[in-house]
Order: sequence, then C-alpha cells, then structure tokens
Amino acid sequence: MSPSIRERYRAQVRDEAKQAALAQLAQRIVEAAWPAMKVLLAIIGEQSLGESTHEAGLPQPLAAPLAAWAQPHSPGAGPATTLRAVLAWSRLHGIVSLEIAGNFASMGLDAEQLFEIQLATLTA
Repeated sequence: MSPSIRERYRAQVRDEAKQAALAQLAQRIVEAAWPAMKVLLAIIGEQSLGESTHEAGLPQPLAAPLAAWAQPHSPGAGPATTLRAVLAWSRLHGIVSLEIAGNFASMGLDAEQLFEIQLATLTA
C-alpha cells in the first residue's frame, strides 16, 4: 500500500534540511513581494485613515507584530492597515498558487476570470 498524502507530507516536513531551505525560500519570497506590499499598504492606508485597531476587528495580540513587520519598509503603516494588506496579499497569492498548480484548469474554471473577480472583491 502506498503512503497517503498526509504521510508523505509529514516525512517531508521532518527533514530539517528541507525545512531550512523552505524557510530561506519563504524569506526571499516575502522580500521580493515588498514592492507590491508597499502599494497595498499605501492604498489600504488611504482607505482606512483614522480607523482604530478595534474598529478594524484586529485582535490586540496581533497589533504589535503587524506594525513591527511593516515598519522597516512602510514606516507609519498601522496594524489595521497592515492586517488588511496581509489578508489581501494572501487571498491573491492563494488564487495565483491554485492557478499555477493547475487546480482551476482541472476544475474547468477560467483562472483569469476568477482572479479578476477576486481583485474586484478586494477593491469593493
């Protein structure tokens, strides 16, 4: 019997060398995404001027790490703005990842149309 996807995933994750390589890759991806993130932070920041972290539904334990993460590249970006930018980025990243992996094609869906709809929901 062949190993399940879950078993194969666990075996892969256990390999420390792969974990280190994945961490380095993730860091490079985040750094490469900063130009786009700066744009998101600027746009979202303009839309949420004067909004408090409470009004944004931001749990207090997240406020400090979000603000600290944004400060080196976007000084002045508040935690509520940063949260919205991170969530928008993750939604777009997810849809692009699914397209690259061929998930939408296997479902018979037009990835470009899905992306445009997702983008519209983010800017509504």
